[in-house]
Amino acid sequence: MITAREHLGVAAYKEFIFATGGSSIDGSLATVEKYNTLTNQWSSGSSMATKRYQFACVTCGDYIYSIGGTGRIDSNSAEQYDIQTDRWIPIAPMKQPRACHAATSIGESIFVVGGRNESILWKSVEMYDTRSNKWMEIAPMNTGRSSLAAAICGNSIFAIGGQDNSCGVLKTVEKLPLF
Repeated sequence: MITAREHLGVAAYKEFIFATGGSSIDGSLATVEKYNTLTNQWSSGSSMATKRYQFACVTCGDYIYSIGGTGRIDSNSAEQYDIQTDRWIPIAPMKQPRACHAATSIGESIFVVGGRNESILWKSVEMYDTRSNKWMEIAPMNTGRSSLAAAICGNSIFAIGGQDNSCGVLKTVEKLPLF
């Protein structure tokens, strides 16, 4: 059974669903739990190096990535989970610390969209190249937003919903061309 938590990250790989981090009544978590959809069984995995919640979690290739979020402060740190060896490996930090952001991936690239830190609502989009272990900023959104969703369809990222600076709920979608 999964640990009671909120603001966790979830990613799927083959027949497994990984529930990572989050927060509970005891505070920030670094725990990883793995659900096997074929056997209907939960098991524990190695904990992340960093306790985090309100972060982005995404599968890219044969790895899972936990990116940014907050623990005690908003973070730009990121780590890669090697599913085969059950080990977390730190990767290059993002350019900006952020929480409540979205992430999506295609090919060898991960895209982190929007989010916030303590004083800024981000319009920025960062791309992580898994081969070079480098982040770079790409064209930003028109609207800063946090608590949003993102997906890639065709050659574009779609940033959907979220909150603006006044904590108003957004009903807009932005299309961000990739190529």
